[in-house]
Amino acid sequence: MPERHCREALKTFKPYMPAQEDGYIRLNANENPFALPDEVKQKIAQAIVQCEVGRYSDSNATLLRQQIAAYVNYPAEAIVAGNGSSELIQLLMHAFLGSGERIVGGDPTFTMYMVIARVAGVQSVEVPLLEDFSVDVEAMIATARREEARMIFLCTPNNPTGNPMPRADILTIIDETDCLVVVDEAYGEFASDSFLPLVEQHPRVVVLRTLSKAFGLAGIRVGYAVAGEVVARELNKVRLPYNLNSLSQLAATIVMQHPEAVRERVEMIKAERLRLEKALFACPGVTPYPSEANFILFKTARSAQEVDAVLKSDKILVRDFSSHPLLPDCLRVTVGMPAENDAFIASLQRAMR
Repeated sequence: MPERHCREALKTFKPYMPAQEDGYIRLNANENPFALPDEVKQKIAQAIVQCEVGRYSDSNATLLRQQIAAYVNYPAEAIVAGNGSSELIQLLMHAFLGSGERIVGGDPTFTMYMVIARVAGVQSVEVPLLEDFSVDVEAMIATARREEARMIFLCTPNNPTGNPMPRADILTIIDETDCLVVVDEAYGEFASDSFLPLVEQHPRVVVLRTLSKAFGLAGIRVGYAVAGEVVARELNKVRLPYNLNSLSQLAATIVMQHPEAVRERVEMIKAERLRLEKALFACPGVTPYPSEANFILFKTARSAQEVDAVLKSDKILVRDFSSHPLLPDCLRVTVGMPAENDAFIASLQRAMR
């Protein structure tokens, strides 16, 4: 096809391509490594066998949204389900932003805000984080006003740095701007605080959640937004029919009926996170940063690319962030199962020697 038919704005665009390699210990994608209980797996298998896949899925994801509503203690009308939280980010931009309008976010933060904005024809403006990785609140407010931004994205705990935002900072940004404020709590279950109550208190706040992390359902792609009446209505206007397939709805609904199993695995990950953090502190030449997510960002005295190469030679994948100006020689490791974490630490020690 002739190049002239391609969108000018995307001609130099490089799509986000996550690493997918078999035979490796995968500690690069912030996945939940702990399997669901056999009882829950069996319920999912039985439901899938009985599912009429020749029929379209429930376009409103009614049962799933009711289950989510019980979990977050909000009415089902406040819940919009999506194909992962990434689809909900896309829906927010389609619903509330026109071509050329602006969003504001921290830097570094979740890559997909900027990727989706570029594809949607939206301009993204990044505000560098402070040295301790906290959001520069004054600069973010000033930038949002100067750029006449329509939307602000706040990831808490932040990816890839792992630190949460103080509630006072979020409230200041809400009060001092006229933007729709999107609080992304993809890692919320691992953190000490949740900002879900802000949705009821502030109609311009949307909280995003996912079942990919704490719930261990990354492969079925389910996320949800908790929003006020107007925001939920507008999201549903641009949401495609049947955006969430029947099998994903079934699996997610069943898993959400077992919150105790999820909480148990969250506590296991938090315990492993603490153990992994201590091991990183004990490793010469390694500086880990505090995290309330299911991953830890750490800095190495040796070149991060060299460390990454040693880890890969030991069949261990982590995420290299050293190309970012604020993250020189920094890598991010997902909290894995105990044996995976032990293998990672052993390989890292070898790399640092």
